[in-house]
Amino acid sequence: MIEALNCGADHYLQKGGEPKSQFAELMHTITRSVEHRRANETILHLNRLYAVVSRINRAVIHIRNRQELLMEACRIAVEEGTFLMAWIGMVDPITHEVHPVAACGYEEGYLNSLSVSIDNVPTGMGLTGTAIREGRPMISNDIASDPRMENYRSEAAQRGYRSSAAIPLVCSGKAIGAIRFYAAEVNFFNDREIRLLEELVANICFALELIENNGKPCPEDRW
Repeated sequence: MIEALNCGADHYLQKGGEPKSQFAELMHTITRSVEHRRANETILHLNRLYAVVSRINRAVIHIRNRQELLMEACRIAVEEGTFLMAWIGMVDPITHEVHPVAACGYEEGYLNSLSVSIDNVPTGMGLTGTAIREGRPMISNDIASDPRMENYRSEAAQRGYRSSAAIPLVCSGKAIGAIRFYAAEVNFFNDREIRLLEELVANICFALELIENNGKPCPEDRW
């Protein structure tokens, strides 16, 4: 028993006694261990995202080049948030197509397979187009079974993408693009994580507005 605990066992059950009560204790122990493990995983996820928000906030303060800021945001999301891949797409105001402008992580040509529009057309029904069109986050916590990811499911599976989130970049009240995050775990994104991602995207938008206005905040901007 001592050796098992020293090797990382969470609990042990002494053999002997009445079987029914022992199985009941075993079931309780397993349930408690699973809940404890899930709670720890949630804390790890949130801590990673807090680190991403903190690092991007620092980048927002120091970087005054638009492309450099977008690339740094993707890099931080992958290195600090341990996302498999992150990319940022911007809307072409004439064609309404979304073009990748920054990316980091295990991409391996995935972006070449994308055709994204913000219009109410087949290429606009995915997460990115819908997030920009509706101005709200779009989540797929199981890409393999999500009909919105049908056109990209095979390519995503080859790269190990199992969950994804699209957060719109809303600057000066207008959605100008979106950030996509890809995770290796099914059901990676929950409400708290989405709120953190929305916070970091809002900070990026604030920085983009400052860059656009040569460091002068717009009248409606508030710290």
